[in-house]
Amino acid sequence: MIHSPRGVEDLLPQQTLQYQWIEKEAAFLFSLYGYEPIRIPTFEHTELFLRSLGKETDAGKQMYTFKDKKGRSLSLRPEATASVVRAYLQHKLYGHSGEWKVYYMGPMFRYERPQAARLREFHQIGVEAIGEISPQLDVEVIELGVEFFKKIGLANFHIQLNSIGCKGCRPVYEDQLKEYLKLNLTNLCSNCRRRYQYNILRVLDCKKKECQPTIKRAPVIGDYLCEDCQDHFKKVRTGLKDAHIEFSIDPHLVRGLDYYTRTIFEIVSSLLGPQATICAGGRYDDLVE
Repeated sequence: MIHSPRGVEDLLPQQTLQYQWIEKEAAFLFSLYGYEPIRIPTFEHTELFLRSLGKETDAGKQMYTFKDKKGRSLSLRPEATASVVRAYLQHKLYGHSGEWKVYYMGPMFRYERPQAARLREFHQIGVEAIGEISPQLDVEVIELGVEFFKKIGLANFHIQLNSIGCKGCRPVYEDQLKEYLKLNLTNLCSNCRRRYQYNILRVLDCKKKECQPTIKRAPVIGDYLCEDCQDHFKKVRTGLKDAHIEFSIDPHLVRGLDYYTRTIFEIVSSLLGPQATICAGGRYDDLVE
């Protein structure tokens, strides 16, 4: 008897009905905020993901990649943002006035160690809003996440927030972080010592116990934000407070993808144990370039 591959699962009728209900609730909510549905390809040219995610990110290294009959490198999508942005540019939707707001649902694929709430084929629901730099749009996306989880009956969660600056001020912080970590390399795990060379911000994302004392003492990017990024982040925080959305600032939150700028966030639930993040995202002002 042939069993399913490791890291995937069958959605039997009862689970499928639950998925359909969740997707229906999400679609209705997103439409109220002006988001429209989009369906993107299951696979893309590998270069699209390497260019957007970065070769040294977990998502970039965990792709399912294969060659087609003409020798072209293709990859199953590890996430959706790169494909949505590619569609936006390919179909020249930037000529429209106002922001372009879409939502998607579907399976994503990453070759990682299967564990609770972490499979190699996993289902994701998300929104993308392109063409508007307003901090209020950051607030709207976070608010959507909060409203969605309330709508499906999940109440035990909280929001972690940070700003990772822009391409103007972030390099200044990265230089300071590198100088600090250079003096503490022996206290870091082997993965973090590699990240120190290739993607220094990802050191802050490490969850290994041996690295936590060093990470907790590290410089925080909030002290190095330029005036524009400080103002943007202040308006995001004010917007969330005005919407009565509670949050906490995590000064070392960086997220695991290279394309983020300024606002990043995670919605975390203790119900999932170690894999506590149930929603995450942020701005990507430079990705469309």
